[in-house]
Amino acid sequence: MDLDSSDAPNACTAIDDLHGNMSSDVYNRLKLLAEPREDGSYAEPDDRVRVAAIKALAGIEHWRTVYGAGETNYSLALSLGSYCVLSAMAWPLPSVSWA
Repeated sequence: MDLDSSDAPNACTAIDDLHGNMSSDVYNRLKLLAEPREDGSYAEPDDRVRVAAIKALAGIEHWRTVYGAGETNYSLALSLGSYCVLSAMAWPLPSVSWA
């Protein structure tokens, strides 16, 4: 598996193997392959490799969005749960007579 391979099929296979990998290092490396430089040229001259990198990036970005939404909902649920518990603790309890 070699992203730096000059052989496009080998580089595409390496990218396919990384598809779905959520590592920041993988994401950043694929971004370098897929995005144009300031002068308009690409770090990766082969279109097939760039297309594979773009597809892999789309998958990573999709799952980042899904996980981000899940984290937000989880945090909201924790906050709401804490509010309910604290509200219940502050609720006046009826007096109990043990006589």
